[in-house]
Amino acid sequence: MNITGKVLGKKNKTVGNDFNICEVYIDITDNKDYPNQAMVEFKGKNFEKGEMIKEGKSYAFEFNVRGRKWEKNGKSGFMQSLDAWKFDEVGAGSSDDDEGDLPF
Repeated sequence: MNITGKVLGKKNKTVGNDFNICEVYIDITDNKDYPNQAMVEFKGKNFEKGEMIKEGKSYAFEFNVRGRKWEKNGKSGFMQSLDAWKFDEVGAGSSDDDEGDLPF
């Protein structure tokens, strides 16, 4: 699956002794009347990819949806995550590539 959005911020955390997660918070709003934000996570071997993402830039993320049911103290629910594994910057073209300057 994929999603495109502008990076609002990110946070690194470690679970247990050595499992790193980079949480990337993105704005995926397509209608200004209804704000829509999401979080994608770069985990484990993909953690370093998340380190390359810059706040304020827009990216297209490729991810897998992960989820599971939980039960604790008589209560239950579901939790999901968007487990990212690839990204590409959106709108990264240079203004120096102006086709109007071509000699033909």
